[in-house]
This record gives sequence, C-alpha cells and structure tokens, in this order.
Amino acid sequence: MNPRRIKALVRKDIFEAVRNYHILLLVATPIILSLLFSNLFSESRSKTMMPRVGIIAPADHPLLLQLNPEKLGLRLVFFHTRAELEAKIAESDVSLGLILPTGIATRSELIPKPRLTMVYPAETPEYLVERFQRTLEDELRKMFSIAAPPLPLDIAWEPIGGNAAKQRSFGGDMFPMLVLMAMGMMGLLGLPLSMAEEREKKTLDALFLTPITTGELIVGKCLFSFFMQLLTIFAMVALNSRWEGHQPYFWLITSLGSTLFLLVGLFVASIARTQGTVNALGSSLFLCFQMVPTLSASSPFLQTVAHLVPSTYILRGLKKALFLDLSKVDITTDILTLFGIIVICYSILHLSFHRLEADT
Repeated sequence: MNPRRIKALVRKDIFEAVRNYHILLLVATPIILSLLFSNLFSESRSKTMMPRVGIIAPADHPLLLQLNPEKLGLRLVFFHTRAELEAKIAESDVSLGLILPTGIATRSELIPKPRLTMVYPAETPEYLVERFQRTLEDELRKMFSIAAPPLPLDIAWEPIGGNAAKQRSFGGDMFPMLVLMAMGMMGLLGLPLSMAEEREKKTLDALFLTPITTGELIVGKCLFSFFMQLLTIFAMVALNSRWEGHQPYFWLITSLGSTLFLLVGLFVASIARTQGTVNALGSSLFLCFQMVPTLSASSPFLQTVAHLVPSTYILRGLKKALFLDLSKVDITTDILTLFGIIVICYSILHLSFHRLEADT
C-alpha cells in the first residue's frame, strides 16, 4: 500500500465533500437536532418532568406564597380565564388546573367557605387524583396549622373531557403523528425525488417548453401525490378503525396538511439538481417537521420554535379533530394558519417555477 496515494484520495474526498452542500447538510442536521433536543435543556430531568399546573390567581396570592410548588413537584402556568385553562388541559399543554379563591377564611367554621377548584382531564387515573388531593390537603393543613379536617376552605375536584376522553390510549395518541409521517414521506421525499429524476433525464426541460402554465404545472405535479397521500391515510384510518372524533375537521386538516407538504416538496425539487440533493434536503426537513411538533411539549424553548414549523399546526389540528371537544378548544385558528401558510408557499413556489421556465 502506498500511503501517498491513500492520502491523495482522502484529500480529494475532503475537497469534494466541502463543496457538496447536501453532504454538509446531512452532517449538520443531526448536530442541530442534538442541540435542540438535548443541550438546550439546561434543567435537570426531574425538574423538566414536573407536571405543569395551570393557575387562575394572582402571582402574589397568599396560598401560592405559602405553598412551595417545587416541593409539591409542580411547575406553575398562569391563566386569566377558566375557558383558556380548560382548553390547555384538553390540549395536554398543562396536566391539571387550580382555581384559587379570592380570599382565605381564618376560621374553619365560617360559612360559606372560600372555594378552591381543581380541574383535571377525565382520563387521569383515580389514584393520581387522590394522591394529589391528599398532598394538597396536607400542605394546606400545615399552612393553617390544622391537624384534622375541616379546612377553612372547600376543595372541589372537577374532571373535564367526559367519557370519550377515557377511550384514548397511548397507541391512539400516536396516530396523528403517524398521519403526519405519511404526509411527509410522500410530500418531502416521494414527489421531489420523482421530479429530480425527471430533471436528470431532461424530461422536465421538455415539459417547460410546452404551452402549460406555471399554475397548471404545480397542480398537475401535486394531484397524483395528493390522492396517494389521502389513499394512504384512508387505509390507515380504516385498518385501525379510527373513525372517532370530528371526521370532517380531520379530513380538512389532512387535506390542508397534505397540500402544504407537497408544495414544500416541490420547492425542494425546484432548487435541488439531483436525487442525492433532494434526499439530503427532504430528509432534513422531514426530521424537523416530524420531531419538533412531536416533542414541543417537553421544553419551553421547543414550544417557541414549534410555532415556526408549519407541521405544528397540522399535528395540533389532527389531535383536536380526533380527541378533543371543539366547544372547548379552538381549531379554526389552526385551519386559517395552515391556509395562510399554503398561500405563501404557493406564491414562493410559483416564482421559483417561473424562474426555472425562464432559464430553460
């Protein structure tokens, strides 16, 4: 073996890799994701996993000043209205809610007593509710120096969500994520790869020379993949018997999400010259679009980043349509946001394709 020849080959590969941006992207993507999902979480695991409890009360409420949330294993999030609190509980943004009384009685025999209300999801196991109830009452007794009941306030425990929420399972909660995956695989990988193959075979250039308009080209390229996405998702729904929830909203969100993924995929195809480049760009976007909304609840930082990722609104809309009471949560904002993003993506894609036609 000649070390000089091996060295020359290594230098050649390094030089070509530095100039090949899709290789650099494949290297950078896991590094960026590792920063998002590990190094940026500076809090300890135990603190990160503390239940988030919604509070309706001033931050200087006497009960909050006396009780130590971290001692109880809680992270507090403040809300102004009960409707907002119940919506966040239904969406699983917070685990449960506490509505604190405006004042606190000093004598346990005072009638009527101030009322403290705990709101929690109906699917919460009873033993968890009882455990938190005992812990909260013990802390209140210590605070008021009362050895035994009655307390100087009434505590009410109110489940929300009804019986339908109890039918949810872990596998059911994963279903919207799998639907999102089906959209992404066809939209960010399948469609742009087929278009890149056309570009490599020079058939795309011939297509640009025909009288077809830019809008017709975009719609024509998306249509087959759009029906394939809907057919795949329909098979998933039918085979898994996922007919619960608000099906019209579910299919509306599915149609908007599929369209969005296809437009983003076509944009990737318009700037990528080869199938290798499409693989690099599409795979990176697929990972971000899949992981950021799925793990957004694990960190305040990711919750902020998730608002910039369009798939967040798709996943959130799918969960609301399948599982939640739409009288308590807002799905219209997610639908309008998706529609607005689609209009913006279509406009950008139209300009990109128009430039490709001009270059042909």
